[in-house]
Amino acid sequence: MAEQELRSKIAEIASKCDKEFQRAEELSAERRRLQEQLGKAAMRSEESQRRMEKAEEAYRHLQDEMTDELRLRVEKCLHIEHSAVLFDEVTASGVVSVQPKCSE
Repeated sequence: MAEQELRSKIAEIASKCDKEFQRAEELSAERRRLQEQLGKAAMRSEESQRRMEKAEEAYRHLQDEMTDELRLRVEKCLHIEHSAVLFDEVTASGVVSVQPKCSE
């Protein structure tokens, strides 16, 4: 009877080992699948980061262009106003000068 119990225990242990081996294979396959997903997600994240950096650069460029354009307009207006004041000082004879308005 002891031999039968021993055989039964050995069969039980072998069955548990098979189940553990199958579970280890399943976990290994799951790990590979998750690593693949992680790699794809990392690539998407890097691409998103590059697109964001390009968008930020385009925004900075546009902002610089707008700032330059506005600066030129202000300088033009200031130049026109300054010219008009000088013209008013020169025309002390009572001639009314026309004040040009900033345009654009």
